[in-house]
Amino acid sequence: MKKVFSFALVALIGAIMFTSCKKDETKPAPTISVTNNKVEYLITATADTTITFNVTVKAEAEIDQFTIKKIVGTTETSYGNPTGFAGKTDYVYNFNETFTPAMTYPISYKFKVVDKEGQEASITVTIKKITSGGQTGTPFGAFQTYTITLGAQNNTQGSSFASSTGTVYTLAQAAQNSHLVDFMYYYGATNQATLAAPGDAQTAQVYSQVSNWTTKNNTKFVKNPTINFDNLSATTDISGVTFGSETKANQLAANNIIAFKTDAGKIGFIKVNSITGTNDGTINITVKVQQ
Repeated sequence: MKKVFSFALVALIGAIMFTSCKKDETKPAPTISVTNNKVEYLITATADTTITFNVTVKAEAEIDQFTIKKIVGTTETSYGNPTGFAGKTDYVYNFNETFTPAMTYPISYKFKVVDKEGQEASITVTIKKITSGGQTGTPFGAFQTYTITLGAQNNTQGSSFASSTGTVYTLAQAAQNSHLVDFMYYYGATNQATLAAPGDAQTAQVYSQVSNWTTKNNTKFVKNPTINFDNLSATTDISGVTFGSETKANQLAANNIIAFKTDAGKIGFIKVNSITGTNDGTINITVKVQQ
């Protein structure tokens, strides 16, 4: 009887040890991350956005399957051509995707890995088009910021500005790049400190050389729009800023805010930081303009 009991006890201990060993042999579940686990991107309604997806997979039990599904609305399709992952414990798959305002949103990508023990992991990344932080209207979108100094008509400092590049031109340089010049600075007896389009009638009166330019852009201006310049962001609602036919902003003073729209359709905002002198002086401004 004792022998039977001893045998049963040994068998029980053996079974426990066998089960324990099997549990110890189970490898951890795989992991998957995409660009530091960022799962949501926001694009604006005014510019194309290119996103780089860095997909990193780790699987101690080795990778058996790795798939990508693209989801638009209720339609799900396979995406990409990941290869060479089978049997690896580490795998990286990178790709770029450009998103345009005209696409249907949201757009999602589901990344899934299954290891050789049948364990799986997945992550979904979603791209949405923003509507001004939840408000209706047009968001400002991606923009560039420039702080520049322009000289008045009797100052040697360049008076012409290209908002697409942030370049300040002298008159001679501007004549060779007239298609890029969005506005110029002068100081008049009546208008005083003024930012004006090359195509504005009074600009040619101050700078006679402009009459011979190949291109005279007609940038539009709105002085003191209802906008918080210092807090401008990609999601700022600018739908309340409308432009008429005015091609200059005059009688400027420090801290004035001016909205402008270029012939290329880009919208920007200007803050006057300081004005020195008169027709031989300068104006220092900060410009924020859509890319």
